Amino acid sequence: MGLYGDNYWRLARLFSPHLLAPGTYQSTVAGDQPLWLRIHEQKAYTTLLSLNYEFPGEARPLDPGAELRFYRDASVAEIVACDDQQRIEDVLGRLALPKAVFGYRLRINAFLGKWLEYIEDRGHSRFTLKPAEIRGRTASQV
Repeated sequence: MGLYGDNYWRLARLFSPHLLAPGTYQSTVAGDQPLWLRIHEQKAYTTLLSLNYEFPGEARPLDPGAELRFYRDASVAEIVACDDQQRIEDVLGRLALPKAVFGYRLRINAFLGKWLEYIEDRGHSRFTLKPAEIRGRTASQV
């Protein structure tokens, strides 16, 4: 299946992002930090979302963070930005060699697979995911 396909199925099993309305959700389990999931957009065949852990009291409370694209038609998921929302062009430059781009994408998507596995092992799932209230509004209103 490959790395991108594995990430798709793990993410689908964990949170079913293609079934969530745009908005912000929080997963809280005993013994782990709160996990935030935000659905930025739902298109016909793709979902753009972000995942962040919350570490209260830190300078960067939502870290690590990743922006993901979930492709329902191709059954793949990939990181499109990570580490404070840096895109590949921001990290490698606009004229990066294809080998460098491929290597970077492989590393960050391998990280995604390990992170999703960790999240699942900690007990986060679609059953622990609740619409987040931000300033009195629920996920569908944000």
